[in-house]
Amino acid sequence: MGDATGRAEHLQDLTKSSSRVEGLAFSPGGDNLAVGYGSRDYLIQVLKIPEAKAAYTFGNGLFSRVIYSPNGLILATVRVDPEYGHIGWLAGFVEIWEMDDGGLIQQLDIGDAVSIAFSPDGSLLATGSLDGNLRVWLVEDGELLTEKIAHSASIERVIFTPDGTRLVSGSYDGTISVWRVPNSPSP
Repeated sequence: MGDATGRAEHLQDLTKSSSRVEGLAFSPGGDNLAVGYGSRDYLIQVLKIPEAKAAYTFGNGLFSRVIYSPNGLILATVRVDPEYGHIGWLAGFVEIWEMDDGGLIQQLDIGDAVSIAFSPDGSLLATGSLDGNLRVWLVEDGELLTEKIAHSASIERVIFTPDGTRLVSGSYDGTISVWRVPNSPSP
């Protein structure tokens, strides 16, 4: 990361856009970089790394979050709902995309998502919302497994433990909570 003096060394500019970058996610193998753009472009662009060649673009909207599934075959995004975006909140719809062709697989039945995370095996997707709701979904068919009012404010971050049995949520209210994942073994 650094040069001989320990300072960070600039290696490459991957792309230049007139839009601001809202989300970045490497594929598990590191060969693709998904970029969520806001303002002018309103799209997802997948770049081949290290060439920085655009593999394809898809989507239509301001994307505040982008994450790859652990196997790299699916990308989940939060596309900002204009109802929230105009007041500065980057909350919106969760969409699941096929990475072979950039096709939309499904949109989850939620409109105020702020944070998203895949389980380690990629079968579940957790969402944290503006209203403090924590939800866990089956990725395969978009079924809502559980919903809980978890915090008194927006859930800014969600993450599964490496073994996938617990989910941690961090909120704008300053709390961090640990939850057992539905259908996982008890501790």
